[in-house]
Amino acid sequence: HRDGREEEGCVGRRMAALGKSVLHNARDRGFADQTSWLESFREEPPPERRVRVVNAATLSTDDGAVLLHSQEPVIVEGCMGAWPATETWASADALVAAHGDVSFDLAPDVSLTLAEYVAYSAASAADFPYYLFERRFKGDRASLLTEYEPPALFADDLLSLIPGASMRYWIAGGARTGTCLHVDPLLTSAWNACAAGLKRWLLLAPDALEGEAKDDASGQPRCARASSPCAWFADEYPRLRAAATRGELRLLEAVQRPGQVILVPPGWWHAVLNLEWSVAVTHNFCSPVTLPSLWPRLRSAYEPFACVLQDVLDHDRPGALLGVDADRLCGYRGPGESTEGAPLTKLVVFLSGDVVRAWLRACPSITQMRDLGSTGVRARYAFHERIAALGRISREFTAAVCITEDGVAGTPVDQRLALVCRRHGVRLHRPRGGALVFAEAVPVADNYDMPKLMEAAAAGLPWLLVESGPDLSVPENNVHSLRTWEAKLAHAATLAIARRNASPHTRTHLAERGPEDCAS
Repeated sequence: HRDGREEEGCVGRRMAALGKSVLHNARDRGFADQTSWLESFREEPPPERRVRVVNAATLSTDDGAVLLHSQEPVIVEGCMGAWPATETWASADALVAAHGDVSFDLAPDVSLTLAEYVAYSAASAADFPYYLFERRFKGDRASLLTEYEPPALFADDLLSLIPGASMRYWIAGGARTGTCLHVDPLLTSAWNACAAGLKRWLLLAPDALEGEAKDDASGQPRCARASSPCAWFADEYPRLRAAATRGELRLLEAVQRPGQVILVPPGWWHAVLNLEWSVAVTHNFCSPVTLPSLWPRLRSAYEPFACVLQDVLDHDRPGALLGVDADRLCGYRGPGESTEGAPLTKLVVFLSGDVVRAWLRACPSITQMRDLGSTGVRARYAFHERIAALGRISREFTAAVCITEDGVAGTPVDQRLALVCRRHGVRLHRPRGGALVFAEAVPVADNYDMPKLMEAAAAGLPWLLVESGPDLSVPENNVHSLRTWEAKLAHAATLAIARRNASPHTRTHLAERGPEDCAS
């Protein structure tokens, strides 16, 4: 932070080290001195690995849909011509003249104006200098948004229908900045428009790393780990390039220049190295062209988000998912996987009607969600997260959910809830014949009524347990508390099934076990 010293001298004395970040001050690899190595990335990649380049002047909107549908990386030229950014961002001097006083936070303990950041970038000798990757466009930073607009080919973004869901970033940095190998979130596509500088891109097809060793903790390919973009291009890139030469994986490369927009399709791994001072803007977006084919994966990997998006599309763009099979729309991946009408084999989860109504009341309509903004979105996410948790329990334990009213199972369920439950793969059970009756709710973590459990098992009813306790009655919009509840519910389900098959001695032992012992 500026501390009152003469500004020019302050900036000059900060170049050796800035802030407390070890990552952005380290010089261990000496990449700043390896100019010939960095310069080698300016060379165009061989034709067989080069990202295709097309000109926007020759493309129609339908051609844009074809590009998106192909799910292949492509560079588009000629779609930034009318942007003021082509002048105001075109060089470090032009950027400072237009926005030099705008302040940015690079780290919790590092805040610089754009003029100071340009000076820092030119003088830093770090292996990975601080990289300006801004997504908060408030105050003076909002002016950056007025100097460009999404290319018409990629302008239809379904994320814009969800308040606060847009993913747009203004990025600037000197040589050696960039990003290590990664995949963009939520199976989104991305366009990246370069206004200044040169960027070296490496892109790998979605399935290219399936055979790579995985990190035990994250499950991500170990080749995606690196301390800096330069370190990644120095350590991992040569091996992957050699594998691509041998035909073992699909790898594309590009040198992106000012005026070019690169399209990164969903699921493609990519790494970027800035070869000199560079400025760009990028948006992640969800295209109606690619969404139907991606829906099963999106629905499986990002369940609450997918369901909120589906709610919004039903309201605003009802045709967006017409091409998706009904079962896949609800999260089932292939024929025969739907649980509709499937036999109950292990467990019934009993849920109080009062709790369900509290969930429904806390979930705003689409109109209310938009009025509430991010608060409304979080509330709708929380609702879907609760139902998603029930869906995961339902699938894991071959269970069904039975809504109870006044202790009586099988009461008709609100149609709205029935639709949401189907979307999450939750089987709603209405017992035939005798219904299992509870006089009071049974908390999920303790106080099991063993006589009633054994009575239910002896009667041959689909069995049982869980009814809601205090953890379910308060609709909190807190993901951690929802995860805690899901863990308790899974623990209760495991114990209920274990007790069914256990001897009396073992049942007593199980009652003393905690959630951490569930797996064993």
